[in-house]
Amino acid sequence: MLRTRFKNWILGGLCFILWAGWGWAVDGGLRPPARQDDIPLVDNPKTPANRNAGRILKLKEIYRITDEAGDFVFRLPRQIEIGDGDAIYVGDKGDPLGRGVVYAFRSGKFVKTLITIGQGPGEFPMGSETFLATGEEIVLLKRPDSLVWIKAEGQQIREVKTAAKIRRFFGYDPPYLIGATVLTSGIDRTNGVRTTYYPLKAFDEQGREIFLPLTLSTRSFFGYPENGGVFITPITEILTAFLPPHDLVFSQTTDYLVSVFDCAQRRLVRRFKRDYTPVKSRMRSRGIPGLPDVENDIQKLFVRRDEIWVLTSSEKDGKPLIDVFDRQGRYVDAFYLPVNAADLKDKYGTWYAMAIRDDFLYAVRTIDDGALILVKYAIEK
Repeated sequence: MLRTRFKNWILGGLCFILWAGWGWAVDGGLRPPARQDDIPLVDNPKTPANRNAGRILKLKEIYRITDEAGDFVFRLPRQIEIGDGDAIYVGDKGDPLGRGVVYAFRSGKFVKTLITIGQGPGEFPMGSETFLATGEEIVLLKRPDSLVWIKAEGQQIREVKTAAKIRRFFGYDPPYLIGATVLTSGIDRTNGVRTTYYPLKAFDEQGREIFLPLTLSTRSFFGYPENGGVFITPITEILTAFLPPHDLVFSQTTDYLVSVFDCAQRRLVRRFKRDYTPVKSRMRSRGIPGLPDVENDIQKLFVRRDEIWVLTSSEKDGKPLIDVFDRQGRYVDAFYLPVNAADLKDKYGTWYAMAIRDDFLYAVRTIDDGALILVKYAIEK
């Protein structure tokens, strides 16, 4: 018995040494995982520090992008990435089967559809569900196991295979892509709430993955009607924004809580929340067990310079409320967008794509005739 235990201890130690050595070999300078016993929590009051909070933010329209010319069609824009040189990338369910395409624009003008759906060379059989702007290039996920770098004008730079089945991108921490794989609980055709887990990873330019000690998660209700099929109703989702140089800001709960993970130190460094009154849901209360009757407190996360902007579920006269926090998680400001929340959502209450870079807000919205447009606004002081 003692000999067996000693043998297992030696084998376990050898495996750990090999794993650690491999991690440092591909690490390129990221620090080893740190302890996460004590994560500071900043508990903010109901009102921010700025005495002028509660005002309507001033926005000036710079240009708008429409699909009237017929070069592309806005169907269900869910992601916007901003590149260098006023490049804009919009992820859309761009074909009748709902497979994802990416449209490229520069200075408000359509450039190209970056994805051709098909089975041929350079084509994407399943479209692309996630992508990431890295300056002058964009990285697209080509399922099941490839990363593709493309210029805004459509030139493909390179394609690399990866052993990991990447499902999400969250940020760019040069030279690493911060993303996640997915873990599911298998097939269980019973009605109920299920959790899906997304282990956080860093990927280098060769597609090699580096483990990061954080797992994100979502909860959804799975229903199986007697006549077959399945319907999935999300309860929580993973909201992220990247705060340079290394901080991944995220929220994944129904209540008001934001966490910050330092990708260089490999640890959670802070959490913050504020006193918040939940908003009654008009769409999610359908008599389904497990579904909350309130909206998720946080709807979207953005980073503007050194600030973290939180789009909440609160509205005033139809205008959505944004809370502003500094790097330390202190509640410093709040204001309303001068655009009706209804114009920024689809008929099911899901927000269209939005993004912030420097002093500009990019938002997909509807106009009077119901058409979708993309507007670039300057955020006025």
